[in-house]
Parts: sequence; structure tokens; C-alpha cells
Amino acid sequence: MTKFMTIDGKKEPKRKTEFKIYLSNNNPVLTDLQPTAYQNVLFVRHSNDYGDLFIAWDDNENEFATYFGTKGDEFND
Repeated sequence: MTKFMTIDGKKEPKRKTEFKIYLSNNNPVLTDLQPTAYQNVLFVRHSNDYGDLFIAWDDNENEFATYFGTKGDEFND
């Protein structure tokens, strides 16, 4: 298995996670909001219809948002 790294030791993701669809009132809508807007992002699973499924939240884990998009290298740690 190859380990990819940079000279300064920082591992920069080649492909960043992207949110494309927000599930609002059980209806999918396009979104401009991205994972960096949240403190926590959980990859749940892949959907053949919508892409990768994520749950995102800040301090209160009882208040969360559901997104579909593309899982990036951030989850490979």
C-alpha cells in the first residue's frame, strides 16, 4: 500500500467532500452549503440515486442536517 505525503508532512486531500443536495422536509433541494460549515460531518452510506449520504451537525447532535453529495479524501484518515 502506498502512503502519499508532502514534504512538509501535511496531508492535503486530493478530492474534497462536497454537498450537492440538502434533504429539506423530506424533499431533496440543491445546496450551496458545504461540509466546512459544520463542526461534525458523518458519512453514513452510498445511495445509487443521490450519491453519498451525510449527517452534519454543530454543538447539539439532536439538531442535524441531511445531505447527499460526494465523499472526499477527508474520510480516509
